[in-house]
Amino acid sequence: MNRPAAGEMIVMSRLLVLQSKRILFASMERRLHGQPRSPRQGALQRLRAEMRSAHDRYLDAVLKWGSPDSSQFWLVAYGDMIEGAEVLALKLRETLDELPPADRVEVRGDIAQLKEIIERWRSMMRPTMSGEVA
Repeated sequence: MNRPAAGEMIVMSRLLVLQSKRILFASMERRLHGQPRSPRQGALQRLRAEMRSAHDRYLDAVLKWGSPDSSQFWLVAYGDMIEGAEVLALKLRETLDELPPADRVEVRGDIAQLKEIIERWRSMMRPTMSGEVA
């Protein structure tokens, strides 16, 4: 019998925690749907924060302990790269007005190239994502 490696077990445990938080959140959200503001709304917001934290810990575990042979690893890795590139593109766009006109043209070109890179990364993810869903 093959036993999963320690890294796989860590990733699996983080995924199970995340799934549990999602189930708890969905259940509580369903119960509170349509109800006027109740004290449970605070608990729902705390659970949402716990769910986000569990998601972040899962992603970190996949990148640190996951096997590069798995599609899960590549989905998380490309997702992380895309998110970082999108943040960078946004920061560049936000600073355009502060730049001299000549620099704006150059930075706009950089932003366009960054968008192309992001789209290429997304297109590389699509086959992996469809394989994961299937």
